[in-house]
Amino acid sequence: MKKQNQISIVLVILFVLAIPFLIYAQETQKTVTAIATTKMNVVYVGLDNPVTIAVSNVPSVKINVTASTGTITKVGEGQYTFQVTDTKGAVKIAKIYVSYPCGPWTCIDSQSFRILYMPKPELSFGSISGGQVVQVSKNEIIQTDSLYIKLDNFLYDGIAYKVTRFELIIAAKGKPLFTYKSENQFLTTEMKNGLKTVNTSDRIIVTNIFGTAYGSSVPKPVERAMPDMVLNITDCK
Repeated sequence: MKKQNQISIVLVILFVLAIPFLIYAQETQKTVTAIATTKMNVVYVGLDNPVTIAVSNVPSVKINVTASTGTITKVGEGQYTFQVTDTKGAVKIAKIYVSYPCGPWTCIDSQSFRILYMPKPELSFGSISGGQVVQVSKNEIIQTDSLYIKLDNFLYDGIAYKVTRFELIIAAKGKPLFTYKSENQFLTTEMKNGLKTVNTSDRIIVTNIFGTAYGSSVPKPVERAMPDMVLNITDCK
């Protein structure tokens, strides 16, 4: 009888010791971690990349989030912004780690993201684009009233570039250079009047062009220099 009591006591002790592990096993089966950006597991250098993180059955106050490179900041319930460190291409993958309590241990989940740079902005003189040297007609030129900057093959919505200032030089054959300045994206009245005087084989040089990215994911707008654009007049009809 005494031996049976001892066995019963041992079984009770083993059961009590096993409770945390049983609880952990149950929690593990129920816990699901979701780590996602808004666009295809891609993060961009220089942007506040929005990230959603949720762990089922775990309060957000008990979730700890870190990153392998850069800074991740909580901005709301389950909402974070991820700023990736610019490593000049040395690091191509960033990881976000999520740790949280699960039973007697701490669980850690992670998700990898491709690090990309924003695509190179492309300048457009009105509807005229196609590179740094473009053949155009006078009619196309005089219909233009502003410069634009386009971002091709860019996954995020709501981010764009805007020209902040530029200079326009008219290089007409046998005449001195005329230089005009604009403090925004629009051609000035003097620029438009000067363009009306161009002839075949004259050149228009758009230079000292600067633009700024703007949008909800841009942490701090920074003015960026753009390549010059040369427009060769081929037709004055």
